[in-house]
Amino acid sequence: MPNMFRRFAMTVCLTLTSALSHAQLGTELVASGLDRPVFLASTPGDPDALFVIEQEGAIRVIRDGVLLPDPFLDIDNTVTGGTGGGEERGLLGLAFSPDYANDGKFYINYTTTRSNQLGTVVSEFTRLDANTADPTSEREIIAFSQPQQNHNAGWLGFGPHDDLLYVFTGDGGGGNAPLNNAVNLGNL
Repeated sequence: MPNMFRRFAMTVCLTLTSALSHAQLGTELVASGLDRPVFLASTPGDPDALFVIEQEGAIRVIRDGVLLPDPFLDIDNTVTGGTGGGEERGLLGLAFSPDYANDGKFYINYTTTRSNQLGTVVSEFTRLDANTADPTSEREIIAFSQPQQNHNAGWLGFGPHDDLLYVFTGDGGGGNAPLNNAVNLGNL
């Protein structure tokens, strides 16, 4: 079985390499003026708007190729991290409800310090209008401590077939996984 898997993986790699070598790859500057962008998302049903997470705690909107001046959401006073080079903390994840057009709900993943303890928080918010969220609508879904300042992950996403919210937590950091969190099924 391992040899078959290796052959399959090699075939996939060679196919991708071949396809990429024939493709014309390029980039296009869509918006400037962003500060430490870490993720880009769009809402279901609105392809003209892109939502950009700035690691220090804001979500910005690019609508029809123009960066709007006011943030969609700004919680930089709540977020811990995102300020230094190589920093792995901050506002890290964003997912829109599959029924966002009707319910206006979205979810974020961020690190914060409470009682001098670093932790991750996943919260639900509601929009006020297409370009503005209600910062007072925060409803905490889950919170847990992080033992280190790195490996805090942060990606969020809804399953395509079950509409469940999936949260990637990371292993809590530390070089060479000193706490073995990644293999401990009893620890978020």
